[in-house]
Amino acid sequence: MDVDTFGEYYIDYLNRLEYPSKTTVDVSVSYTWKKYTFWILGKNIFDEKVEKPRNTSGALTAAGCVPATESYVQDGAYVEAGFSLSF
Repeated sequence: MDVDTFGEYYIDYLNRLEYPSKTTVDVSVSYTWKKYTFWILGKNIFDEKVEKPRNTSGALTAAGCVPATESYVQDGAYVEAGFSLSF
């Protein structure tokens, strides 16, 4: 199990636009047998909405009084499964 918490931070260099704290939880189960490893991994299992907002212009608002930010949405909840072979 992996719990990641990111604290609040400002997204503009003048410290006017604040991004709230976020917590994501990942869980995994793996099994190793001889040279083989099998795993199942659940990422962001509570589907916390995580973005990477940016405000590189320094402008507090864009047209219409909307914060002037660019957001890059990160992956939501997903499951991964796989195996590896050691030799």
